Amino acid sequence: MLLLGLAVAAAAVPLAAAAAKLATAQKEQGTSRFLQQLSDLGLWSGVVACSDSAEDEPYTAAFGTASYELDVPMSPQLRMPIASNTKLMTSVALHQLQQQGLLNISSPAADYIEPADFGMEGRWCPRVHGAPAGSPCEQPTLHQLLTHTSGLWDSQSCMTPESMAVYEEWQRPHCLGAKPGNYSWIIAEVSGQTPAVLTLANWTLQQPLAAKPGQQYSYTNDAFWLLTYIIEKVSNQTLGDYFRTAIFEPAGLKSTFYDLSLGQGREVHRQFVWNGGYTTPIAVSAGEC
Repeated sequence: MLLLGLAVAAAAVPLAAAAAKLATAQKEQGTSRFLQQLSDLGLWSGVVACSDSAEDEPYTAAFGTASYELDVPMSPQLRMPIASNTKLMTSVALHQLQQQGLLNISSPAADYIEPADFGMEGRWCPRVHGAPAGSPCEQPTLHQLLTHTSGLWDSQSCMTPESMAVYEEWQRPHCLGAKPGNYSWIIAEVSGQTPAVLTLANWTLQQPLAAKPGQQYSYTNDAFWLLTYIIEKVSNQTLGDYFRTAIFEPAGLKSTFYDLSLGQGREVHRQFVWNGGYTTPIAVSAGEC
């Protein structure tokens, strides 16, 4: 009976492995069918990589076109922008700088902002909209900037009359002064004029707060321009150089880079797809393709 039990147990191992392999293959086939349908409808081009666990070989596949203009198919070897996922790298950078004793994430952001860099006469003194001019300054911390609880609001999402409609009346003048839609801030940087981070952080510093720090969550890109400025100020490196030397290279991310202009400035990046299906970002933003 013991020998029979061992034989049955031994036979169950390859059967379980085969069943798991079949289930994985079925999931991959289902994923491929779904994504191929989206691609065939012209709704999506991109790359997918996923697995059930860290031990599994990841399923990787590409769908659609990298460039209609050049007739280039999408490929897992191509590099694509990750947009606001870059905020994760910003958080890593700040925690690294805290470990080095160069800043304290629990401290007010104003501790790391040099007024002279922005033509301010004194320390950054944000107040909630409607607060009297002489009321005490609010003190949003680096942690609150990171977690979207600083009271800052996203003025960079209201650059058109259509988008401004959802903002309150007091916010609209600040919307008109937010990042322009013609990307002049990038042009200024790549032409060797004002660094874009100073331009964008300056707009952020002029805003009144929408709420007291720590009181509510409000997703804001503006806070991350301030954090970018602080990382560069404290580390004495550009954000791109800091990411490369402190995060990408140590992690073995050889194909990862940070470029504010996404290859439209002084740098050209091999195997880079600005937006799946296109090579001309101006045409994409204008809706011409």
